[in-house]
Amino acid sequence: MYIYLNGQFVDEKHATVSVFDRGFLYGDGVFETMRAYQGRIAWLEQHLDRLFQSAEMIYLHIRHSKQDFTAVLQELIDRNTLDNALIRITLTRGITSPGLDPEPDSHHTTVITTRPYLPYPATHYADGVSVVIVTVRRNLIDAVSPRIKSLNFLNSILAKAEATQKGAVDGIMLNQDNYLTEATTSNLFLVRHGELFTPAVTCGILAGITRNVVVELAEANGTSCHQQPLTVEELYSAEECFLTNTSMELMPVTQVDDRMIGNGRPGPVTNQLHDEFQLYVTQYISRGDRGQAASCGTTGS
Repeated sequence: MYIYLNGQFVDEKHATVSVFDRGFLYGDGVFETMRAYQGRIAWLEQHLDRLFQSAEMIYLHIRHSKQDFTAVLQELIDRNTLDNALIRITLTRGITSPGLDPEPDSHHTTVITTRPYLPYPATHYADGVSVVIVTVRRNLIDAVSPRIKSLNFLNSILAKAEATQKGAVDGIMLNQDNYLTEATTSNLFLVRHGELFTPAVTCGILAGITRNVVVELAEANGTSCHQQPLTVEELYSAEECFLTNTSMELMPVTQVDDRMIGNGRPGPVTNQLHDEFQLYVTQYISRGDRGQAASCGTTGS
């Protein structure tokens, strides 16, 4: 596989980053993960917007334009002859003087990797997955904004470790006010009384791109979607539940802690939205668009 590293396409065996890079030393950097369907990157414009937003929020000046990234990403997919793929852009602050001073004029490190997309087990979608409410709280908004897709992922890693120890597929984190936020790498949706609910951005979540697309698809088919603070009790009593991100798309949740959600099977609203999302992607691919998601003008995994 080829890797794009600081302006060059190199074999992955020869792609190296300095041990003095601030991404390695401090997790000082940002990233963005995208998905390609039949060689076309979905929602590329929105992903790049979010990458630039994250970089700006950590005072990292990106020296490439969005057009530069678009060309490089497509060439990397073509060089690696990938059809369905996951792509990751990683930007670090590079090498600076010792200490924490970010030195805004430093030369950042750019790494872009691709790999074949490996689908989740089919049983996850057919039967749903189990999650748990973890004790790890989501970072305070005023400490590390969830709008930053930071390389420092320890908050989610600790939550994932706890969920794994408890035998669950993922963990749902609460904020300091005991409201639901999100899972370790995905957004959370509930269905109550036939309507869709998802934690508000103000609860301390990353407004995922897939999340935003699902909201628009739901509203287009007449399903009301409420973005608001939600409690654990509301999750326990939900009729349906699912997670969303770039990789999994829509993943049904049928158990939270030791409680069954609804009848313990993926519900009709979840299944309908999953089918509509698949149709939307198929139509998007057939149009031959690159980097644009037609009517879904989202800015938010």
